[in-house]
Amino acid sequence: MVKLIAPLLSLDARGEMGKTLIYSRIGRTNYAKGYKVPSNPQSAAQTYTRVGTAAITQAWQTLTAAQKALWTAVGTPLKLSAYHAFLRCNTRRWAAWIPPTPIPEPSGTNSPTDYFLSITNVGTLWTIGMTGLHNGATEWGAQICMDTNNPPNLNKETTRVFYTPVTTNGSYYNFSTTWTAPAAGTYYGKVRLISDTGAISQWHEDA
Repeated sequence: MVKLIAPLLSLDARGEMGKTLIYSRIGRTNYAKGYKVPSNPQSAAQTYTRVGTAAITQAWQTLTAAQKALWTAVGTPLKLSAYHAFLRCNTRRWAAWIPPTPIPEPSGTNSPTDYFLSITNVGTLWTIGMTGLHNGATEWGAQICMDTNNPPNLNKETTRVFYTPVTTNGSYYNFSTTWTAPAAGTYYGKVRLISDTGAISQWHEDA
């Protein structure tokens, strides 16, 4: 960046010139820099983030007045509007491949105190099952990560992540589902639970 005095024989200069130079000003200082088209690689991660922002914005528009009031209570101590508190929470959830929640997440996570996780396969067909204590919350789904890395890598561009419903029975939850691998090989998996209130458990790996 080049600082200028009387740019272009004038007192001020702004904007581009022949797609070669860009003139601008910071405070009382004029400067010039080379013209450059902003980079927009449109990678898978970048596209995923943009889709998430659009999905979160649409989810906000469906909230009731009572639900928005809950987000106002969350945002006020943080000096955020209700919308920005909603965006802050759900952007973090989206980055973890979790759908937006219409109500604030409760403090803490719903991590079972005892569980049994089983991941087996016949060829490319894998069976994933889990049973354990659910600590009083009602899980509505499980997030499953299958990968060739051990432990599984949560990189969104390479990991196979999907959801399955969870059944509750008294103090226990259980689910069993199948997954077809893209190719034969050794895969490793881990699972975490998502409750109906948005609580998220820790990841549990196959022993």
